[in-house]
Amino acid sequence: MISISSLRSLKMLLSDLVPDIISSIFKSCDVLTVVSTGQTCRYLHQLAFDKSVWLNLMKNLQRRSILERTCTNLESLSIADMIGLVQRLLSGPETWGSRIDSTSEVSREVTLHTGPITLEDPGFHYSGQLLPSGRYVLVNLVDLDDGSRRLECWSVADDKLVWRHTWGMSHSVLKFATDETEDGDSIIIMLCVRGPPDTGWSYANVLSIDLREGTCTDLLTVRCPQSGTSESLFVSPVVRGSLAVAGIAGPDPPQHIIINWRGRSYFILGDGAAYGSQLGLTHQHLILRSSFAPEDRIHIITHDALRPHWAPLPETHDAHEYVRVSADDIPKLATFVDPDVNSPGPIYVYENPLQDNSFRLWVHDSDNWDSELLCYRLSVPVSGEPQWSRSSVPSRVRSTTYHNIPYTGHLLEYSAEEAGYSAFPPTGSAPTRIAFCGEFPEVAPYSGALTYSTDSTVVIQYYK
Repeated sequence: MISISSLRSLKMLLSDLVPDIISSIFKSCDVLTVVSTGQTCRYLHQLAFDKSVWLNLMKNLQRRSILERTCTNLESLSIADMIGLVQRLLSGPETWGSRIDSTSEVSREVTLHTGPITLEDPGFHYSGQLLPSGRYVLVNLVDLDDGSRRLECWSVADDKLVWRHTWGMSHSVLKFATDETEDGDSIIIMLCVRGPPDTGWSYANVLSIDLREGTCTDLLTVRCPQSGTSESLFVSPVVRGSLAVAGIAGPDPPQHIIINWRGRSYFILGDGAAYGSQLGLTHQHLILRSSFAPEDRIHIITHDALRPHWAPLPETHDAHEYVRVSADDIPKLATFVDPDVNSPGPIYVYENPLQDNSFRLWVHDSDNWDSELLCYRLSVPVSGEPQWSRSSVPSRVRSTTYHNIPYTGHLLEYSAEEAGYSAFPPTGSAPTRIAFCGEFPEVAPYSGALTYSTDSTVVIQYYK
């Protein structure tokens, strides 16, 4: 948060400047700084809530892949409308509120006619993902004719296939992660692929996709290190900027691969956490969460701290050639200790729409008896010490294994009694029933749009 002394300094700095200069300064500020400065005096309030300032704030949110590029023409919106868009990013769709026995209301629905989708093929891991820009959907499919696996990119506006990547039926994409460029015209994809069963090996593939041309550049492929005779798999991929990371399922203690795809370099990160560890990425930091009894440790590591450990990608895939680095040997910008928590579940890291260099982390901590939703708020200023805070609420959702947690903290869970899904708010209030007829729902990180599949289509629902 911005301190009172900082606001006073801003007021003294800006009050004597002409409006054009102040508006120019606001163009380099985040939402919180603009709003807070506008509360210091009437003169600055008038300038802070000028439409040109808020148009720039909205476009910055789009460049950061927080606000979808498919939303209503920004120039046609009022200041109140744009403030409403920001509030929605923070709390989710209005009809996902805390009203008792509430049901979500659909404001818009888009159907992509992808053709037959196999949802029950043994060994196949279906997934569909709406990209942050809201303009494209990636979907993992099986060809019913020859059994081959396909990853396809579809245009939301045109219901049109933009790009396709095909594997033989002996390969299966277990998981993928994406990162869009600021203009939204290209993406980097990290694929976690299980190879033919008779080989016992799997690999990660990093691709660059030009969405305007529908072309693909294969950036690199790296085989998953083996652990003895057991199968090892790449899991939980994340891509941000020039880094791509994934966990390695199989080894004990836990390991991760860290890849600089621009530099074609990597290393295997070893972590001695007894109860597992997870990685998250921002454009400037790597976030390592390690679970020890009886505590969790959250490490903030700058990208620069990784530089001494980079090694060229191996020419062959023999296990002994992999470069391994202990997490203990990497300097930490900060480490936060959360006592009495050791959850092995995934970590979700999101940028704060209001404030630069501020992040929200979600962890769903559950066992057979208790379930808790943990929220960590991190601030990593350019100058000054990183700060953090933590909050938690009891959760009625027992597992989030198959559903992501969006920025708002809503949890999806299927109820056999209701014969459908509900969205549970992070406040512990009553859930909202979500009416749709399909499989494999996924909530977009900020917009609350729900993507799901039928036997021949991919559907995107937007809610009021």
